[in-house]
Amino acid sequence: MKNLMITATRHNEGKTAITLGAVLALQKRLGNIGFMKPLGKRRFDSGGIRVDEDAALIARVCNLRENVQDMSPVTLEAGFQKSALSPQAMADNLTNVKDSFRAMSGRHNFIITPQAQASTITSRATSA
Repeated sequence: MKNLMITATRHNEGKTAITLGAVLALQKRLGNIGFMKPLGKRRFDSGGIRVDEDAALIARVCNLRENVQDMSPVTLEAGFQKSALSPQAMADNLTNVKDSFRAMSGRHNFIITPQAQASTITSRATSA
């Protein structure tokens, strides 16, 4: 199983657009493509389950038949508190991401993961 991580140096630099294009292109070439946004910052209610809105968008546009909780294992609420960065919360979130990635690895031969900019996440927590 291979993985492609898409990242940027700043927030709102087009990771979702690049990811969407990459998923669509690789689906044509490889077929069984997975998508996972390990850490989402914009929550969206998808059938009673909170997921990142980018994960919901890519699942819908690319017709991905995936467990949406595996595609978006950790989502942060707007204005989340410093407690989200506590050692226990971080350990729990890391466990969720690892479990989801492991589950998806067994179902796909290629997974694309956009990665949030760490400084954006920590600055949101420290300013809350």
